Amino acid sequence: MRERFRPGRGHAGGIRGYGAAAALAALVLVTVAMPPALATNTSWPEYGQSTVCGDLNASTYDFHGSEWTSTLEAEFVDGFEAWRYDVEKWSGGYLLSTSGQLWHARWEDLGDDTSMAQTVCLPWAHNIEFNTWKLADYQSTPTRLASVSAHEWGHAFGLGHVGYYDAAYPSADPPTMSTCTSSLGRLVLSNDDEAAITAQNEAVSGMKTMTANASFEENESSHLEYWRTQNVASFYASTSGGGVDGSPWWAGFKGNGASNAAVFADTFITAHDGGVFWARANYKKHASTDRGNIVITAKYYLYEHSGTSCGKLPSTTPVSGWYSKSLTRYPSSSWSYSTVQFTGAIGAQLHRVVFGRVVVYNHMEKSIDGSWYPQYVRIDRTRVMWDE
Repeated sequence: MRERFRPGRGHAGGIRGYGAAAALAALVLVTVAMPPALATNTSWPEYGQSTVCGDLNASTYDFHGSEWTSTLEAEFVDGFEAWRYDVEKWSGGYLLSTSGQLWHARWEDLGDDTSMAQTVCLPWAHNIEFNTWKLADYQSTPTRLASVSAHEWGHAFGLGHVGYYDAAYPSADPPTMSTCTSSLGRLVLSNDDEAAITAQNEAVSGMKTMTANASFEENESSHLEYWRTQNVASFYASTSGGGVDGSPWWAGFKGNGASNAAVFADTFITAHDGGVFWARANYKKHASTDRGNIVITAKYYLYEHSGTSCGKLPSTTPVSGWYSKSLTRYPSSSWSYSTVQFTGAIGAQLHRVVFGRVVVYNHMEKSIDGSWYPQYVRIDRTRVMWDE
């Protein structure tokens, strides 16, 4: 079952969420907000980030209103912790904390319509407001408030709405920041949600880090979340030997004998005004006696927007084929990195959705009794990056 939400009617840097913006506050924000910066999953500029609604790395909260019960408070906290405990630094630990800007969780009369909640970002007020007209809905459905809370916290951290589904996959669960639908229990952030908040907090060589779980310090339960494979015999994460700069986790994979054995991860960007698209990988040999090479490939293709109605993409059919660029590298016994770069290649694709991918192909071999067999390669901090 999914709850149908109406898209928020926020201004760039204004009030955004599931509910309508107050007219007076919106007028005030037009005069005080800076031009919107663009988060990774901010696919439409009218839902951009602002200096007053973009508390990117630290927040705390309190509760106002007799409507709050211990159950509803716990669901609100679950919405916050979906961000805090899903998004880790590449070096370990969490990007978000429980200190800093104070946000007020309030109940307000937002009107007898489909509005569930809204996020209010003003220089003098930071509120996440839930509609008292929908109180019975919140009380009757477990995790409904938690799901809406997670969405509104996304706005509080500076993110805008994304498409109807998680990028271009209609069979996937809708993401937390979806404008139209939300699974009632959607508390685990999607790829683009996590990539977006990471991009706002981390940079490599001045470029935004765009790939969720770009290093394997993240997501302690698996360390491999969001990664996929092709023709791979084994893919694992390990602490043995350490990663780049001695960080605890790295990953290793080997092929099954096919020439195109690879691991890859995706992210989703909007080409607002063109930009530079990079794919980077850190790598090293698994054993000093291994031979062979790896190929690092940056790939992307494009989807067209269908307008502002719910932010939907028109179909799963892209408007272009794959663009790709590759580098061949020969791993040594020390950690090294290489970057594949497209410069200006997306400049003519204003406001199209860019589906980006970083791929690492493994052609490493080891010798056993005079014959050569597929061997592991170690990878770490393997990511898509973007700059505008």
